Amino acid sequence: MNTYKAHVMKTDVPNDNGMLYSSEVMDKAINQYNEKVEKRTALGELKIIGRSFETEEEYVGRGKVVQLDKVSHLITNIKRTGSDIDCTLQVLNTQNGLILENILKAFGVKKHGLVNDVVTVSSRGIGAVKNKTHVDDYTFIAIDIFPKE
Repeated sequence: MNTYKAHVMKTDVPNDNGMLYSSEVMDKAINQYNEKVEKRTALGELKIIGRSFETEEEYVGRGKVVQLDKVSHLITNIKRTGSDIDCTLQVLNTQNGLILENILKAFGVKKHGLVNDVVTVSSRGIGAVKNKTHVDDYTFIAIDIFPKE
């Protein structure tokens, strides 16, 4: 299967979820996640339905682990350059990997990475928040692919 570059998120500016992730917090999170990358256990899911359709129970209960039946890719590299966090992912020969690969073949890949008119990349993690908008601690669980809303 193919390998793709993907933009995961920006640091030091509010993201789509309204939260601000500092470079310092995310550098620590990247260093921790790189342990999974090095062990080749940094798996990600292809989410068939958008984030807005996930219930609180699904997010809290199943969101803390990668579900093997939804795996589509393996993260092989993650790094921060300036305020950009980017990764390289390898699409796997799984049911969702084949779906993802076919979507990417049919709709192409934008210049800045994996995102196209159909799918987007999003990090999934847990952490602590202060002042309602500043992430004070963060741990990556996965970097997933979602339908573009």
